[in-house]
Amino acid sequence: MILTILPEEYVTMDYLNTPNPKGIEFGKELSKLDIRSVSPALEATKPIEQLRPFIPTDLYTLYKTYTGVIVGAVFNTITKYEKGTVTHWKNEEPMKKLLSGVLTEKEIDHIYGLTFESFKTLLDLMELKIIECINRNTVGPGTTSNSLEELLKLEAVFKFNKESKGA
Repeated sequence: MILTILPEEYVTMDYLNTPNPKGIEFGKELSKLDIRSVSPALEATKPIEQLRPFIPTDLYTLYKTYTGVIVGAVFNTITKYEKGTVTHWKNEEPMKKLLSGVLTEKEIDHIYGLTFESFKTLLDLMELKIIECINRNTVGPGTTSNSLEELLKLEAVFKFNKESKGA
């Protein structure tokens, strides 16, 4: 539901309780859920928690933020539907604060500025950052980045080696 409803539709209980063109009543589906329905997914993350001492801090921070975003959005949607006060995930202040720990201000502004699929785009971006972080921590920054800065560092090393051999 989070991926398919527009912000202006999201906050109206009438929309959630009316069948959409595909015949889905989001409200009916939401009323079947409670936060315990998310617990199997959280149980699946236990092996990662056991590996915490071997996971770099930047990667673990991304992972915890990623799961926090998903669980937070689901939790808020379910509990606020029960109270009749559904709000869009972007309107949750703790969400933006959570994201500020792993995303740049420019990235957050871009995600929050999207009208369609902003949540999906957020998850895609975070997954990309997680993969990039795994690569950086596994094989080093030189092989995961083609930036000019990395090339200049490499050139300095070669230059130093060449000069030291000549000395």
